[in-house]
Amino acid sequence: MDDALRTRLGDWPVNAVKREEAVAWAKQLRSKRRRNASRKRDAPAPLLAPRTIHDIVFVMTALYKAAMEQRPPLVDHNPFEKLPLPKIEPGEVKFYEHRQADALYAAVEARSGARSRLLVELGMDVGLRQGEIFGLHADQVDVIRHQIAVVHAMTRHGLRPYPKSQMSHRIVLVPPPVMAHLEPLVSPTAWTAECTCPTVLQDGTVRPGRGPCPGLVFPAPEGGPIDDGNSGTVSGTPGWSGRARAGTGRRRIRRGRTSRRAAGRTTAM
Repeated sequence: MDDALRTRLGDWPVNAVKREEAVAWAKQLRSKRRRNASRKRDAPAPLLAPRTIHDIVFVMTALYKAAMEQRPPLVDHNPFEKLPLPKIEPGEVKFYEHRQADALYAAVEARSGARSRLLVELGMDVGLRQGEIFGLHADQVDVIRHQIAVVHAMTRHGLRPYPKSQMSHRIVLVPPPVMAHLEPLVSPTAWTAECTCPTVLQDGTVRPGRGPCPGLVFPAPEGGPIDDGNSGTVSGTPGWSGRARAGTGRRRIRRGRTSRRAAGRTTAM
């Protein structure tokens, strides 16, 4: 993405880009190939996917929107707004069946232990994102109501309590089998412990951590928080990111509609 943003417009002043130049730049992205994708293959690298092109243009649109909101404004219009872009075709989303999920749980537990299994269960049956799991603290877990309050996420810079969207802060229900695995990790001492994790403040600065945090449910083996830089060594599945490949299709770590998560929701209510 960095190369795509620098190409053609990288050295231009922010107020020099006109609409026709933005259109030409976006059109050029359609013929751009992914970097390093063919390093180990003779075939040429594939072209940028439509979704990638949309993401690149979104960055430029957001930058110019921010420039327009400065006082005084740095630019008087946004040349990247509503550009003609390739259509994103809806892809097939494959969900794990119960037997597949149970096989995955068993494999992770056999390789890396019960706590690593719980990591995958929280993604599969509860729907937590990776950073939300790694930033999970004991005081977010309501054992009686079978709920987790999602209020922050762990990043490589520290705990970020400021949501990416309005839907990021939420209450999620936990199926009884998953809560049975989670409850032993939520001791009274951990529930009342003060958080000592490094924290990303609202202005972007980072407040340093003060040693291992006793309230973290999933600390790293060396005692600090897990982040997206060392997560592959924790779950025993390198590069684990809330998704897994099965065959040639991409699968979300979610169960099907008749899942235990739905059954757990009925029970918890």
